[in-house]
Formats: sequence, C-alpha cells, structure tokens
Amino acid sequence: MSYLSNSRRCKLFEEITRNTWSHVIRNHSTGVQVSEVGKTNDIVAEIRASHLADNNIGVWANPGHLEIEHGSDLDIFVETKADMFVWWALQAKVLKRDGTYKGLITLHGGEYQWDKLRRLSEQTGCFSRYLLYNGLADFRMYMDDQCNRRFDEDQYGCSLVSLDDMEAIALDRVPRFRDFHPEFAQPWRIIPCCYINPSRLKTQTYSLAQIQDSVKYYEAAKGNPELLETRETMLYPKYNDIAIDAINKFSEEHGREPIARMVLRSTAALGAR
Repeated sequence: MSYLSNSRRCKLFEEITRNTWSHVIRNHSTGVQVSEVGKTNDIVAEIRASHLADNNIGVWANPGHLEIEHGSDLDIFVETKADMFVWWALQAKVLKRDGTYKGLITLHGGEYQWDKLRRLSEQTGCFSRYLLYNGLADFRMYMDDQCNRRFDEDQYGCSLVSLDDMEAIALDRVPRFRDFHPEFAQPWRIIPCCYINPSRLKTQTYSLAQIQDSVKYYEAAKGNPELLETRETMLYPKYNDIAIDAINKFSEEHGREPIARMVLRSTAALGAR
C-alpha cells in the first residue's frame, strides 16, 4: 500500500465519506432533506473534530457565504511537491429524497453551472468536478477506484463526476444516483489518496504564496497555525507567471465564492522547514 493511501488525510476523507453516506440515508429515512451548504459545513466541522485531522490539513471557512448567490462551492488545494499545489474546484450537489439531483439545469447569469466551471478550468488549469453527497440504503457494490484501490458503496458518500458526464445526463433527464454510479463517478478520496503528476497531466500548479493569498479573507476553522508559513523563497522555483492574487481574481471573474477552502500539505514539505 502506498504512503498516500495509508496517510491520515486519506483516512480522513474516507471517514467523512462514510459519515456522509450514513447521514443522507438516515435523514431520508426520517423524511428530512439534506442541503448542500449544510453538508459542506458538516464536513468542515468533521475535519475540525476528527482525530485524523493532523497538522497537514487546514480549512478556511467563508463566514459571509450566501447559498442563493453562490451555491455550495468548495476548493481543495493539494501539495504535490514542496510549495507546488494543484487546485480542485468542486460544486456540491446533494441526492434528494426522491433519488434525484435537482437544480442542475438552472441558469446562472444566462449559462449553466458546468459552463462556468469549464471556463474556470480552461483558464486556471484546475480540476473542476461536481461533488455529489449521497446515501442510498439499497445500493451495494465493491470495485476499484482510478488508483486501483478497492472500495465499498459507502465511499460514494462523497463522489466526483466530470462536467461532461453531468452535462450529458442532466440535459437529457433529471439525473438519478444510478445514472452516475458506478460508471461515471469516483470516490472523492482520490483527491488525497492518489498521487498526481502535474507535468504528465499538463495542469497548472500554484505556489504557497498564491494559496496564502486565496485564504486571507477567510476565517481559519481548523489547522496547523504554521501550515502556510513562508520559507525562504529563493530556495524554491517560481512555478507560474500569474499574479499572487490570481486564485481570487479568477474565482471572482467566474462568479465563484467557495463556502470553504481546504489545504492539504505534504509531510515532506512541512518537515523541510
């Protein structure tokens, strides 16, 4: 088993997913609907409370977030090597009591949400995905994720679906859980548990200084106070030619105001300080 798949942050994401799966099933069985923003806030609280949330993880929450205007966006920045981060831009949707995902073809400023996310991805090099919060009592499965690790159905409590797959199905019909799972969905644990090679994927990477700037207007909800401490910049190459405040500027340009931003740092980078 690789270090990443055996790390505390990987186990944390798996724990959150199992809890989400049980939470949605329990609420639906009692006639209570789960909301995207409520569940995202639950995840922030879980990270804050979990014994698995070590000093490699930080979460910054937006106290002024407005669900009606901005939906339930979540950003996750993952350090792939010292001071080099990839950006996951996620749009949350929760499974409804009737087994569907609603509101996907609602226009935002005259366009679909996946079009905005696609333009964000093209401009910034981020990984844009739909983050689905799920729980289905009669669903059973056992298969491999994209990193060839086995998982049970409860790891679909938080699942990732591509913009193209969401668009294709949502424009045809109101999507249901089985429209995506298992064929088109990955468990969200692939974010911390699977190694990403930015050069092979030709994706944009961001510096520690750019991550620092992206969270400066947010309130720290959990994390190591030294998580984003700056080291001697002369020791590290400049990974891009975009402005320090690029993440916030790109987000504003595309009408994106995440409810929270999460930073996952590598043990090697923190230890090198």
